[in-house]
Amino acid sequence: EIHRLGGRSWLAVHAAATDPNDHDLTHGQWVMPAEDVVKKLDTLYFEAAVRRRLRDAAKPKERRLFDADPQSEQTYEAMCGCDINEQDLDADLDPASRLMDVVCMNGAWALRFVPAWADFAVRMGFSGIHWDTFGDFGHIDQATGPVSPFGTGAPQPDIPGFLRAALPILQKKGLLQTLNFVNGYGWDPNLLLEDLGDKLSWQGGRAIAFPYWEVWSPEAEGRFFEEVGSSHGFVLSMYPGYSKHHCCAKNERQNAAEYGVWPFELGLKRWKRAIDKGGTYHLIVDGFRYLQGPFVPDAVRFSQREVEQIQSLVQRGAPGANYSLYMYAVSEGGAIFRQRLLYMSTETDWTLVSDQGGVKALDVAIDSGFLFVVNTTGHVLSQAASR
Repeated sequence: EIHRLGGRSWLAVHAAATDPNDHDLTHGQWVMPAEDVVKKLDTLYFEAAVRRRLRDAAKPKERRLFDADPQSEQTYEAMCGCDINEQDLDADLDPASRLMDVVCMNGAWALRFVPAWADFAVRMGFSGIHWDTFGDFGHIDQATGPVSPFGTGAPQPDIPGFLRAALPILQKKGLLQTLNFVNGYGWDPNLLLEDLGDKLSWQGGRAIAFPYWEVWSPEAEGRFFEEVGSSHGFVLSMYPGYSKHHCCAKNERQNAAEYGVWPFELGLKRWKRAIDKGGTYHLIVDGFRYLQGPFVPDAVRFSQREVEQIQSLVQRGAPGANYSLYMYAVSEGGAIFRQRLLYMSTETDWTLVSDQGGVKALDVAIDSGFLFVVNTTGHVLSQAASR
C-alpha cells in the first residue's frame, strides 16, 4: 500500500543490539557487559517504564497512565513515576532480564550483521533498512545524547564505517538505508555524496537515503539545522516529553527551554520548523499515536482535533517541502526536466516538467511551490510546480 501511494517503507533494526546471549552472532565482537546494559542502558531508555511498573505494583488503583482527555493536566510524577525511590529502581534491575546485548558498530560488524537483515527486508517488500544506534555509548568526554558513561573500556563506534560496509550488501538487494545519528554522533556529510570508489561521485548513489538525527538538547538542535537541515530532505527526531512541566533533567533535557508547552503543541512547533527547512519531524508512531520519548509503548493517542491540526500543517507545508530532492535542468530547446537526486546517475532518465506555450527557458529556480523561469527575452515567468 505504501508503494502504491508513492512512498517508501523502512524496516527498523537496531544496528548495535542483538538478542541476549546470541554468542554465535557476537563471537569475536566486543559485547557490553550485561550489568552495564541493565544498569546504564535499560534505565536510560526505559526508566520511565520501569518506574511506572514499580508504581503500579505499589499503588495499582491510583495509577492512571492515559486519560480520556489527552490535554488533561497530570503531574510529572504521575506520568513518569518520579516518586519511586532510586534504591527501589536499582533493586528492580537484573542483568539476566536485560532486553538485549549491545555490540560496537563498525565495518566488521556490518559484514556479519547486515546480510541476514537485507534478505529479510527484501522478502517483506521494504524499500530499505533504518538502522538505530546508541550514539557514542562509551566515552564520557565525548558523549552525545543521553548521558551514558559506560567507562573507558568500550571501543568507539565507527558509524560511517558501518554504513559504508553495509552499502554494497544492500545495493545488491536493491535496498536503501538510513541511520539514526544520535545528537549527530557519527555524522559525515560525505555520506550523502560518495560511492565506493576513490572519488566523490553520484554514480554509486549516496550511502544514506537522507539524514535522520535524534536530538537530545537545544544545542544539538541548533547544530542539526546548521549542518544538516537545509538544501535536502531530512528527518528530525526530538521527543516532545510527557507533560508540559518537562522537569526531569535526565529524560527531558531536550525540552528544558519549553516549560509550559504541552508535548503535542511542542511536536507541532518542531514539525513546522522542519517543514520550513525542507524536511520533516518524527512525531507519529502509527496512525493514531504520537511519541513522547524513546520508549514506544509510552505513545499516546491523538484526539480528532489534533489529527486535523496535523493534516492542516502537513498539507500547508507540502507544496514546497520536497523540491530539494530533485535536480532540475534546462534542455537546449528550452524545456525543463528533473530527476530525483537519490537515484541520479549518468544513465538515469530525466522527466519533463514544463514545456508550455513555446516558452524557451534559460534558467530555472524553485521556491514556495512555484517554478520560476527566465526565458530567452529576459522575462521571469512562474507556474505552480507539481510534485
